[in-house]
Amino acid sequence: MPPSPEAAATWPPLYSWAARDGEGRGAGGVTEAPDRATELLSTALGQLAPGASGAIQIVHFDPQSLPSAYRPGPLLLQMRRDPVTGVKVLELANGQ
Repeated sequence: MPPSPEAAATWPPLYSWAARDGEGRGAGGVTEAPDRATELLSTALGQLAPGASGAIQIVHFDPQSLPSAYRPGPLLLQMRRDPVTGVKVLELANGQ
C-alpha cells in the first residue's frame, strides 16, 4: 500500500533538472541534492550545442498517482549556453 499523502508530504524535496538544445537533444534527471542537480545540468549543457538551455526545479514524489509521478514545485534556476560564445550563463529564479 502506498504511503498516505500526509506521510509523503513530509518527505524531503527532490531536484529535477533538464537540458535541451535547438535540435531536441538533451538530458535530464532527478536527484536528492541541489548541488548535484546543478553539476549534472552544467555538464549536460557543456555537451550540447551553444544555444542550449536548461533548468532546475523542486519536485515532490507523488506515490498516489498512477503511474507514479513527480508534482512540480518552484523553479530554482535556469542555465543556458550563449549561442555565440558558448559560455554558460546562470539565472537564479526570482531575478536573484
